[in-house]
Amino acid sequence: MKNKKKNQWKKKKSNTALEAKPVEKKDPKKNIGTIAAMDAVDDFDRFEDFFTTNLKLILTSFATAAIIIVIAAIAYFVIESKQNAAADKLLAAKTIPEIEKALKQHPENKAACVAELRLATLKFKAGDKKTALEIYSKLAKSAPTGEPRDRAALNQAYTQEAMNDIDNAIQSFKAVGADLSHPEYIRNEANYSAARLLIAKGDKKNAQNTLKSIDFNKPGFWAAQAQRLIQRTN
Repeated sequence: MKNKKKNQWKKKKSNTALEAKPVEKKDPKKNIGTIAAMDAVDDFDRFEDFFTTNLKLILTSFATAAIIIVIAAIAYFVIESKQNAAADKLLAAKTIPEIEKALKQHPENKAACVAELRLATLKFKAGDKKTALEIYSKLAKSAPTGEPRDRAALNQAYTQEAMNDIDNAIQSFKAVGADLSHPEYIRNEANYSAARLLIAKGDKKNAQNTLKSIDFNKPGFWAAQAQRLIQRTN
């Protein structure tokens, strides 16, 4: 009986010990963090191996890219320098032969339209109105937006007027006056000139309609001239 009680006490003690011992639980966050860290180390090792293995190729690629950039910069500088030198030559030409020679050598230069405009004016003054008109007409259509194109469009109409081609001159002036790509002062000059020629033809009604395109609330030379012209038509 005594031995039976002793065995029962040992069994109870053993069960208590098992119940008291905490059960270890795996932390899923800890495992995920550990795995991520190990993956990062592996990735870095792979990158380091790749970089070390291909170091020569990488350095060669960087060197090649740098050389290409330098060559491109030098080429741009050389081209730009040549373009500027050609522009200087075109702008420095004063006589008809000088301008024609410069244009023949550098027809695509950005300053060519300025030189052509000067050439047309010299041709006009020399009495060659036909050639002047051809150049002005060409520039009015093909020159980039800006002063050479604006002035060429007006001069086309003025040349037609000088050649006594009044009807075409009026139409040319009206076309410039209606073209919003030209600045306002150019349009005002064109509309005033068209009205002036219409009045000279005795067509006061069309002249007055043409002058309505001018904003008289904005002060300016051509607006003032147009107001005087309106007074003459009343």
